[in-house]
Amino acid sequence: YNNDVYLSASDNASITNDVANSGITYSNNIIYKLGTGGYGTGGTWTHNVFYGNHPASEPTDSSKLTTDPLFVSPGSGGAGRSSATGYELKTGSPAIGSGILISSNGGLDFFGNTVSGTTASDRGAYNGPPQ
Repeated sequence: YNNDVYLSASDNASITNDVANSGITYSNNIIYKLGTGGYGTGGTWTHNVFYGNHPASEPTDSSKLTTDPLFVSPGSGGAGRSSATGYELKTGSPAIGSGILISSNGGLDFFGNTVSGTTASDRGAYNGPPQ
């Protein structure tokens, strides 16, 4: 839950390779996929963002968003934790406050921002103030 996945137009890797009845639940993730890779057939998907290329294997998610999540600088990640700031969310992002509650979420996001255990979080790895 609450991951960011970025695949450039030249990256055609699969997002998942899980199989039916895997028991895995994917929640509050942002998949920013410009390449043509697909998805496995398993898992339960809820409150994710699927932006970019939408292959036929895109999972069913009744609460999905397909609009631009408005990352600060998508594709800018590199070596080192500080390069992930490009995946913070801009003001107006549809991912802000639209996730599902994960009650045992550890209390902090990837960047060290507080994540509530009683109210819905943002989708993706960033739960801080919009940039």
